[in-house]
Amino acid sequence: MIEPTILQEYKEAWGQIFSTTVGKVDYLFRPITTAEFEQMQDAVDDDEGSSVDMEDAVVRLAVVYPVGVDFDKIKPGYVTALAEEIMQFSGFTDGDIIKQLLLQYRDVAASDARVTMKAFILATMPTYTEDVLDGFHIYELIEKVVLAEEIIKINIAMLGMDPNDAPRFEIGPAEEQAEPQTKTMRGSLLDGLDQPYIPDPTDNKKVMVEDEGLIDAKKTLKTLSEDVDPRTKERLTGQAADDDPIAAKLRQAMR
Repeated sequence: MIEPTILQEYKEAWGQIFSTTVGKVDYLFRPITTAEFEQMQDAVDDDEGSSVDMEDAVVRLAVVYPVGVDFDKIKPGYVTALAEEIMQFSGFTDGDIIKQLLLQYRDVAASDARVTMKAFILATMPTYTEDVLDGFHIYELIEKVVLAEEIIKINIAMLGMDPNDAPRFEIGPAEEQAEPQTKTMRGSLLDGLDQPYIPDPTDNKKVMVEDEGLIDAKKTLKTLSEDVDPRTKERLTGQAADDDPIAAKLRQAMR
């Protein structure tokens, strides 16, 4: 079992490290880069080496603890097992490892606003680097984020678009806006009659008032139509006056 102080020491020195146990010996190794892998592969190919030589080169490069291991004295099977793990966690042989690591890092980014802030700044002001932004405290990062928003607004305005449509920096998922649903007494306009509208008991008074208003309007129209001249009555009711000879002839011709 590797002591926590040793783990912390090597994490600070190498960044990302992994631990494994092979042949009852605990090892710490770092992932190898694509450039390092290609260089090793070219060197082995130039020397007409075998896969065993490649495995030996991998473990010698990637193992950082214990220090000074003589891999020539380790059983070949152990070297192979160690090299396979190094290649796996370096992303060369196992796609699932890449997916898992990607999900983990996405979770970290989603929970750390600083990561999103740095990405927003870098996308807008590429003269900065991540290392430079890591040296900023939170107030400096916020200041740069606001500056980045203003830069985006200016760029959008120069393209002839409304700067108010410029994207703004958001922390966390955007809130979903509920779409208003207009309902009728007979059913939802979105769902038809399959989802009948059932008024809430607290809305009964409102419904009754609306119904009474509708009835009063009809009564008012009827009363008005009885007191006006035939031509006005025709316009109000949509029915031709009985004493209008022209209207009577038209109705007769349409029958």
